[in-house]
Amino acid sequence: MNLTDYDKSLLNGDHGEAARIGMNILTGLGDSMGAEKIPWMEEPETTP
Repeated sequence: MNLTDYDKSLLNGDHGEAARIGMNILTGLGDSMGAEKIPWMEEPETTP
């Protein structure tokens, strides 16, 4: 799985234990499904 530097820092625990555990789960699921990357969602744009 191709990870960005930020993804790697999350996986390494640089942003706390909860983030490390979450990334461990996400990367494990992604690897099991053959994903190439994690498709992060951007915040939706809102219109007035």
